[in-house]
Amino acid sequence: MMDFEAARAKMVDTQVRTTDVTSHSVLTAFLTVPREAFVPEKAKLLAYIDNDVEISAAAPGKPARFLMEASPLAKLLQLAAITKDDFVLEVGCGTGYTSALLSI
Repeated sequence: MMDFEAARAKMVDTQVRTTDVTSHSVLTAFLTVPREAFVPEKAKLLAYIDNDVEISAAAPGKPARFLMEASPLAKLLQLAAITKDDFVLEVGCGTGYTSALLSI
């Protein structure tokens, strides 16, 4: 059985912090939200890899959908500088992972 909490901490230490993400709120969100809860069952073991994770395969006329890689997502959230007083509308939220991060 995979230790998802340890994988989450390792993701933050080796993928997020190493790309100059220093925002306490962003780091706390990434350490708190269980990424594996937002991917299909077959992809749970891949939830913390340093790559996008496919959340739905391509279908006729529809492209595949992906959960964004942690590092660029963390940088985007840090640059957005969202505070507890802000209202946020996430468009195309896929699995809701980014919404969960924003809620922390």
